[in-house]
Amino acid sequence: MIFDTTYRTNRYSLICGAFVGINNHWSNVMFGFAFLANERQESFEWLFNAFNESMALDTVPVSIFTDQDLAMNNAIEKIYPTTRHRLCQWHIQQNAISHFGLLKHDRTFQNAFNKCLNGCYNENEFEETWSKMISDYGLQKNEWFQRLYGLKHKWSTALNKYYFSVGILSSQRSESTNHAIGFQATKTTSLTEFYHIYEGTIKRWRGEEERKEFNCIRSTPTSAYPLVDLLQHASQVYTLELYNLFEKEFVVAIGTRAVILPTEDPILVYGVDPPGVSGSTHHVTFDCANMMVDCSCRKIQEMGIPCFHIIRVFHMHSVFEIPTRYILRRWTKFAKREVWSRLLPNDMRRAVANGSLNWRRSLMTKLYNLITKCQNEPEARTIVDKLCTTANDEVQ
Repeated sequence: MIFDTTYRTNRYSLICGAFVGINNHWSNVMFGFAFLANERQESFEWLFNAFNESMALDTVPVSIFTDQDLAMNNAIEKIYPTTRHRLCQWHIQQNAISHFGLLKHDRTFQNAFNKCLNGCYNENEFEETWSKMISDYGLQKNEWFQRLYGLKHKWSTALNKYYFSVGILSSQRSESTNHAIGFQATKTTSLTEFYHIYEGTIKRWRGEEERKEFNCIRSTPTSAYPLVDLLQHASQVYTLELYNLFEKEFVVAIGTRAVILPTEDPILVYGVDPPGVSGSTHHVTFDCANMMVDCSCRKIQEMGIPCFHIIRVFHMHSVFEIPTRYILRRWTKFAKREVWSRLLPNDMRRAVANGSLNWRRSLMTKLYNLITKCQNEPEARTIVDKLCTTANDEVQ
């Protein structure tokens, strides 16, 4: 989930905050929108509690992306203690420019800084890159960089590989939401006017989502590799947008090199890397017997789809279908079915499971028709009343 507060964009100088997620079509979905009079910790705590209540949440977000605000950070730690709090890299990059000084014109320094943000594969590489950058440019006593390093677990992708975040690098999705809403809104916009702008935006988003749902049902994605079973299976389970992401991984996988590494364990270990790219080798472990696989890049944990390293190993072993355990339901065409089933009351779920739901609907239709026939005849109503009483006694 992404929560982003923007500048006061209405005549009452209220703070606008959007709760944004990503649906199974890889598009923004609005969970809610709020106005706050201030940015104190207690205000954020109230807002997060109100959001949980309105969403009827029985779980908490795995990850939440925000900008760098101390009061918001404290509120998240209190309301969502088990949620991985991530900072918006876009805000960090914008804020960093004002602290770079003359270094903002140094392309080598900028590349090193950006690598620390999202270009390191693991924690060791991050620490080495950060230490070298600080040393080379004499930033050991720079307070801003010291504070930023203290928050490294909230912004460096290298330290968040084990946490599901759908591959989001920043809260730019939320910012695009605010821009989509605010393209008509100004500092003189009233709350009523802002609500109508917001409502119109949501209608457009929902219309686009319905269009994509319809396209998923009636169409199958085209592919440059129509005879590849793995891609055919992906097209059957993933939405069109997620299939395109999977196919891109497959195309990269075709061009990679995979070398089996010596090991005494029965589980196979491969070193997979794109040709001509030094230092990018990742290790893939593959248990053929149990169809279990893992990769050191951790993309499958972070994003929920197999990376090209894993796909390469699948292709080598003629794996024709993506193992069920590695198909994240939220990315499939059937994602909403599970959501709707969770919203059903417990007794309704049992009715669906044992087949009694159709019987209930049929019987209610018959009884309704019978009541309609008898409602104007006192004698007929008496007969129906007696039959209902008799039936109830016999059932008990």
